[in-house]
Amino acid sequence: MTCRPAYSGCGFLKTFMRLSKLPARVIKKYGNELILSAICFLAGNSLSRDALAVPNSEGWWRPALEASLKHRDVTVQESAAGAMAALSKLQSCGDYVKVASKEFPKATPSAQQGFARTLGVLDYTAFPHGVEASTDVLIQAVDTKVCASSVVF
Repeated sequence: MTCRPAYSGCGFLKTFMRLSKLPARVIKKYGNELILSAICFLAGNSLSRDALAVPNSEGWWRPALEASLKHRDVTVQESAAGAMAALSKLQSCGDYVKVASKEFPKATPSAQQGFARTLGVLDYTAFPHGVEASTDVLIQAVDTKVCASSVVF
């Protein structure tokens, strides 16, 4: 991709690629709420087909999003859900929906909240993403027999 001043995507691709330089330990560090939220926000706003085509790019952003979606902090979950919403416009998130459907009933309350937030914001018009499975999971969220706790939206 050639950078042209009129093409704003070039700066976003550079931002996306710079995020890959963050050490993996940052994702797992205690008290990482602000950095995880910022990573997810920047990743979501810099995602593009070009960014997803960068070799090995999933090696940093997928673990960061997965950890953030299950994080105990609501702000981190919302930032991660926003990044997943952006991703869902570019590629199918059907694999995520399958994982969420399988893990939801036994997940921690924080993870259940993250799953529910994300399933509610995926762009089902861009790709099907398993809309039936997503709907089933969200319906389960109101069934107290299935959930470990009530899900707060």
